[in-house]
Order: sequence, then structure tokens, then C-alpha cells
Amino acid sequence: MSRVFVLAVAVAACGDNLAPPDASGFFEATPTGGVMPQVIQFGGPVLTAPVVQPIFFASAMDTATEPYIEGFLPALASSTYWPAVVDEYGVGALTVMPSIVSTDPVPTKDSDMVTYLASQLDGTHAGWPLADTKQTTYMVTLPENYGYDGACSSFAGYHSEASNGMTTGFSYAIIANCGGSDALDQVTDTISHELVEAATDPKVISAPAFETVDQEHLAWSRAAGAELADMCEWSSSETDRLVGNYLVQRIWSNAAALAGTDPCVPAAPGMYYNAAPELGQVAVGSSAVPTFGVQIPTGSAKDITFRLFSDQPGSAWDLAAIDGAELFGDEPSLEIEYGSKYSGSNGDMLTILVNRKKAAPKGGNLLFVENKPYGDNVTVSSYWWVFVE
Repeated sequence: MSRVFVLAVAVAACGDNLAPPDASGFFEATPTGGVMPQVIQFGGPVLTAPVVQPIFFASAMDTATEPYIEGFLPALASSTYWPAVVDEYGVGALTVMPSIVSTDPVPTKDSDMVTYLASQLDGTHAGWPLADTKQTTYMVTLPENYGYDGACSSFAGYHSEASNGMTTGFSYAIIANCGGSDALDQVTDTISHELVEAATDPKVISAPAFETVDQEHLAWSRAAGAELADMCEWSSSETDRLVGNYLVQRIWSNAAALAGTDPCVPAAPGMYYNAAPELGQVAVGSSAVPTFGVQIPTGSAKDITFRLFSDQPGSAWDLAAIDGAELFGDEPSLEIEYGSKYSGSNGDMLTILVNRKKAAPKGGNLLFVENKPYGDNVTVSSYWWVFVE
């Protein structure tokens, strides 16, 4: 959904298929619960022959953005990156349509943009093809720093669906250009995020597809959405130049997660490592859905033990945790204490003490657990979300 954040709900379960020992005898430790989260198919369609229709507005459009995107999209369509991130979900090859450059005024909010697009996609406007409601994503790139509601403050990009008088509606994506020295990199990063999600969850409102996680890992969907690109947003290796020299985002792979390897593909070089918590069940929300988590009453503290695992032998790494509220600019209610050991390697067990200093907010707390290179206080190599009731 949004390139910045969105909430979701989870409803299913998963299994275990970790890697066998390698030739040296190394055996990956089994994380608690068997595997990492799985993004489940909610039953809606995916795009088996996705088409992207780029749309620009001539008014206030800078001279660099349009040609840069028009160079990027064909490179994306012909890259090894695209099949690597979508094949396992049944999405096919990407087709790029010639750009539409509108001379009309730029809408300033989502409802107006939907109305505008619907009015143009009725087959009577020269240069605008009749909407193919089954396979096409109409991708609008906003002018740099344009005053579109929420752009660059609440989102860098999002995708959705809308009705244009037809029963199936149409899929669209909005891409913000937030300016700055890395503006074009951020634009291609956002496009890769939104086009993958639009292809794997095109009917996000009426018939969701890959947009939620298994019930046991509900905390992951509560953090920032659980579409396939959302799930990989928190690692320092989230983006890379994987399509020629263009910056794109790594995307969650259920198959890789099930195998105990780096779930964000194409995988970054080197050893993948993480720490899985030992959790009980807690009930969340008004419907009291059971999920993995820990319950800590106000004024109390509990230990959470983590089992470290990696997909190959390598050096130790550090474990750190933070109340997720801090990541979203809110006041934390959890305080973390570490024992004498907060570094380890495959198979080690580490424990942190979580103190609840004040009552949980509505919906509980999210604990963000970071795995970092030994001695590095900045780089987040991998992570785990923990629900704290």
C-alpha cells in the first residue's frame, strides 16, 4: 500500500522448511515458531500480465523526472529483478505503455485524482486508452514538491483501486517526487515498491490478494502494512541498484522466509542472520484474535528470550530492541534492559528484560528488535516485530 505506512489484519498459519546442514556440517538453528512470517494470499487476483501506464502533468513538471522514469521502466520490465521478486506469486512479465503527458491542472488530493483519471479513461479522450481494468496500473508521478495532500509527509507513494463506472474499477498508483539530491533515486525506489504491490494486490479494497501475514505474526502487519514490499522496509539493506544503475527495493519472498534465508530478495550479499523470540499467545483487538506475543501489566517486567539463527556460519552480531512507538514519533511506554550478553551467533540464546512503565496504548505495543553487525550502532541488518499487550 503506502510507501510510508499502513495497517493490516492477519488470518492464517505457516510451516517449517529450514535448510539442511551444509558440506561443512553447519546446521541453521531453528527459529522459534518454525519460520519467519508468511504473507498470505487473501483470495483476490494478481496481475498475470501487468501493464503500467505512466502519467505525467506538463505543468510544473521538472525536465529531469519524466525522461529518468521513462528510462527506468523499460529497464525494470526487462530486468532479472522483476521476475525474481514476483514469479513466486504468479505475476507475469511487465509491459510499459508510452507515457501520457497531461496539460490539465494537477489534482491536489486523492478523491480529485480518482475523479480525473476516471473521466479520462472512458475511451473518448485522445491519447488516453480505454481503461483495461484487469491488468493495467495507471501510475501518476506528481511534480516535484507538489502540494498533493499528504505527499512527502504521510507518503512517498501509494497504490489503490477506484471505480470509473465499471463493475471492476481500475488500479492506480501515485508517486511523489520529494526533491533533494537523491530525488530520482527515491522515485525509482518508490515505483518498484508500488508496482510490485499493485501487481500482487491490485484489488486492494474489493478483493485483496497478498496483503496480510499469517495469524501468528500479526505484529508484523501492525507495524507498517503487510504487503510484500512493506515487509522489507526496515532493513538498512532495503534498497540497492539492482536494475542497472537504478535504485529499487528488495521485496519479501515467502519461499526464502520458509527456507530460513534472507526473505528480502534479491538477497544482499553475505550471511543472513536474525533473532526469533520465544513467545506465548495473546489476544489482540476487539475480536480477541490470538497471536504470538507477550503480556506485561503496567509496572511489571518480563524476560523475552531470542534464539539466534543464520543461514551460514559467520561472526557474531548484536541484538537491540526499541519500543516501536519511538519509530513513529510517539512516547514510549516500554523500557528495555539487557543482560551481560547482547551479542551472539547461530544457535545462541539471548534475553532482554522489558519493563512496562505505563499502560499499553489501544491495540498494544510493538517492540522492534534489531540485529546489527557487531559493534555497529546504526546499521540494521534484519529485524523482528513483537506484540506486547
